[in-house]
Amino acid sequence: MSIAQPKRQLQLSFDVAASVPGSDETRDFRSSLSALVILDEGKTLLVGGDETVGAEPTIERLSLQSDGSYAAHRSLSVSDFIDLPDPSRNEGRVGEIDIEGMDEHAGYLWFTGSHCFNRKRPNPDKSVATQIEQLATIRRGKNRFVLARIPIASDATGSWLEKEHDGRHAARIKPGWIKKLRTDPHLGLFLRGLDGDDEQAVPSKDNGFDIEGLSATSRSDGTTRLLLGLRGPVLRGFAMVLELCPVSDGQDGLKLADVPGGTTFYRKHFLDLAGLGVRDLVLIGEDLWILAGPTMALDGPVALFRWRAPFADPESGDTLTRRDGDRLRRELLLPFGEGKDEGKDHAESFALLPGGTDASPNLMVVYDGPKDERLVGTTAVKADVFEIG
Repeated sequence: MSIAQPKRQLQLSFDVAASVPGSDETRDFRSSLSALVILDEGKTLLVGGDETVGAEPTIERLSLQSDGSYAAHRSLSVSDFIDLPDPSRNEGRVGEIDIEGMDEHAGYLWFTGSHCFNRKRPNPDKSVATQIEQLATIRRGKNRFVLARIPIASDATGSWLEKEHDGRHAARIKPGWIKKLRTDPHLGLFLRGLDGDDEQAVPSKDNGFDIEGLSATSRSDGTTRLLLGLRGPVLRGFAMVLELCPVSDGQDGLKLADVPGGTTFYRKHFLDLAGLGVRDLVLIGEDLWILAGPTMALDGPVALFRWRAPFADPESGDTLTRRDGDRLRRELLLPFGEGKDEGKDHAESFALLPGGTDASPNLMVVYDGPKDERLVGTTAVKADVFEIG
């Protein structure tokens, strides 16, 4: 299968980030795109990033323009809707959420942080001894452990986020749920550092635990099926998708109930993605589309897989799906940075564009660390559109 080329591109225009007192580091919105969702038949685009660009973690709102591009950028502080685990500032910025997955369901925007540890990147301007020491430093950002929903309000002009709207309330699931995974036979080894024992933690890009995709839908009983795609760990070539069942706690908050047909609050779905981890999830009709890429800091390969009707069977326990039939199939190989673009253009998220069908969707893909040819002016970037089928 050859690497696909986009049929067209869409321009996303962001405003310049406000300067942050006490910080001399320059960041922009267009270079850290990691999650997106399209609302109102394309009128509104919500984008999440994996860094704090301004003073606080934000979700970006863009509106469709007459030429088909997205602009009129508004930056929405997440702390206006939910309480962050750690609102303190370091060098003028609140710690990043590292938003890696978003989806709209039942009038809510669901979004997740990566829930991962990270190993410090060695600074090439430092001595070799210092760089080696930096490689031994593992950090845990508390705000990365956010899993939440925010009500969506809309009218004829588009959509926006509200803390409360039409009887719905913003809420987050407390991070204690992930500590319970420490007893899991597949995931427990990778979550040892959750109680502050950082030297035992397995960082995300070392095949550690790392959420990088979210999809939300309804079950037949009306409860929410929340799917979290894991970039890591990948076990013997099998990636994982976690299935959760969030419900109201009766006080405008959220808790996790046992999944239907199970005896605990989660199910594991093991998927043969040719050794790749999950980067994003999008449910199109009854099929789950999966953007997959390397678990480690590699440029590629990057592919789109289609998992056909994963929830057509009755609810039961964990599942394992191989690529030896039509149920799970690689549909597309995506371009990635190589040659002069090495280290750039990492496909991070995708969304369904209006105008396609379940069988032949049009998908918009955004990239982390975009290559130079993708940049427009000082604040805009081009996303790719792929026509499948």
